[in-house]
Amino acid sequence: GVGKTTLLNEVKKLVLENNLFKRVIKVEVGQSKSVFMIQEEIKDNYDIELNMQSNEVRASRLQTHITEKKEKILFMLDDVWKEYDVEKEFGIRCHSKSEGMCKILMTGRRRDLFTNQMNTEELFEVNSLTKEESWRFFEAIVGDHQFVEKIAKDVVKECGGLPLA
Repeated sequence: GVGKTTLLNEVKKLVLENNLFKRVIKVEVGQSKSVFMIQEEIKDNYDIELNMQSNEVRASRLQTHITEKKEKILFMLDDVWKEYDVEKEFGIRCHSKSEGMCKILMTGRRRDLFTNQMNTEELFEVNSLTKEESWRFFEAIVGDHQFVEKIAKDVVKECGGLPLA
């Protein structure tokens, strides 16, 4: 892709280094991960047992536990492919009334999912690099070696602005 996960990892690192949130929970959602498995990953960040209850009961217990903690928390949901009701399915409740105590940062490929279906507040688009930007990035990584220039330019061209592809 264009580096959404890499960017998310950098954001997480900066958030933790600067103590912007007490807790950061990052979950790789993906195309096929079940609600149960996503709940499990969230639960693993807390001292809580959810047992084999229904997803709804589990989400409610997570929500209660998270709310009772009263800590500033950032949820990072990476690679979201479909619509979720994060409150009902994952127990994540971040409303304007929470006064910045809770934020959700999501990545995904479908712009319409975030703008139309999940009612996000802000959308940041990560675009491919231009050929010139790709070349400068490539040079910064491998250096300015004349013998690899021809091959390197072919690689940059083939990557179509995605230098990590």
